[in-house]
Amino acid sequence: YGYGTHVCGTIVGHKAVDGVAESHGFADGTAKNAKVAFFDIGRRFLKILKLPNQISTVLAAGTAANANLHSASWGSKASAYDSSAAQFDEYAFDNPDHLSLIAAGNSGSGNTANSIGSPATAKNVISVGASHSYGQDLTSSQLSADYMAYFSSRGPTDDGRTKPDIVAPGFSILSAGGLPREVGECDPESIPNGMKPPSGKSAGLTFMAGTSMATPATSGIAALVRQYMEDGWFPSGQANAENAINPSGALVKAILLNGGQNMVGVDNGSGPVFNVQPYDSVVNYGRVSLLHSLPLQGHNDLGAWMTDREEIDDGETDKWTVDITDCNDASEVSATLVWTDPPATSGCRSCVLNNLDLTAEKSGSASAIFPNGLTGPDSINNVERIRVSVEEGDVIAFKVKATNLSTASQRYALIITGCMASEPCVNCQEISSPSTIDQVADGAQSTSRGLRKA
Repeated sequence: YGYGTHVCGTIVGHKAVDGVAESHGFADGTAKNAKVAFFDIGRRFLKILKLPNQISTVLAAGTAANANLHSASWGSKASAYDSSAAQFDEYAFDNPDHLSLIAAGNSGSGNTANSIGSPATAKNVISVGASHSYGQDLTSSQLSADYMAYFSSRGPTDDGRTKPDIVAPGFSILSAGGLPREVGECDPESIPNGMKPPSGKSAGLTFMAGTSMATPATSGIAALVRQYMEDGWFPSGQANAENAINPSGALVKAILLNGGQNMVGVDNGSGPVFNVQPYDSVVNYGRVSLLHSLPLQGHNDLGAWMTDREEIDDGETDKWTVDITDCNDASEVSATLVWTDPPATSGCRSCVLNNLDLTAEKSGSASAIFPNGLTGPDSINNVERIRVSVEEGDVIAFKVKATNLSTASQRYALIITGCMASEPCVNCQEISSPSTIDQVADGAQSTSRGLRKA
């Protein structure tokens, strides 16, 4: 059964018995109505990969096919920031709409730290770890999707950055399976007897396990985020073409990491559960969850406010003030800052070149709140998240400061979710419209709602 078939099926799989008319199947992809363009890096009859010298050869082919997302279920066992990681970062820096999602690796058995493999060590990608499965893919030997799979690789990277970025089910994933020289295979009407996770296979279906399975699942979710923005679902939670936005890769990343959910621990089978906590190098920003990432009318009661491709000069500070109102689905405000950092040199020991700092201040408190669970600024990572417990009537001020840039300026994406009063302001000017899209340089779109920038 083909590896690439399984991976692609996890993203876009959709049953079509006659190859034309589609219907619901047991192994639908997470973005079953999306389209996929693939680049073959396999060697015929050999279980090895052959990559071009320049990663851009692969990534540019996808861009030419109008694909702004790249899903990579391959990698090395080197936890350094090497030339492959640098090339992924360079492509993202030069193509800000692009976002790559890369498997963290399967070398975490025995709670092995520093086991993440390049190119998942890159800064401007989403590195994906694997949790236990969910629903029909969950076996009696698994606890739940709130537990990490024992094999999922851990950070930190050699230069100290926390990885993986996000986690998704990957212990046993049912997806498309194809046998060479066989025809007529398809998602069956019912699961065949004896075909059970984590390794059962039959007809056009097969189970597989690994961060290579978690990554395409997350890539499909990233595709849904892009469509959500491009179809104008933000900020109301329902489609409105007038609100259409072309999100940067940084914004898509910020949305997914901002909604990440806390996890319980690593299930080591017969061994004890290994405890985890947010922002560590096991689960980091947690398990991916769309319902905690964006408002969806009829499914959640979540406010979302964001700005994209916001440019800040070295030494400047942007301030975003949020007024808290009452709602059912949030007792906290979550803010995530992401910027696409310039590529660093292979083997770097301090790999983030442009340092932005996210802080928060809560009304009634003189103490600053720092990101990523720290007691001071984070100068190591180019993703920073703050979560603040709130009550109705609170005021939260989020600040983004360009502390030390290697370039004259840096663009960033910032998303804030929670229960916030809708008093939108763009560039310090109060407006009466409930939502505003402000055109900025390079045809990009910067959106803010329910925020006051001062």
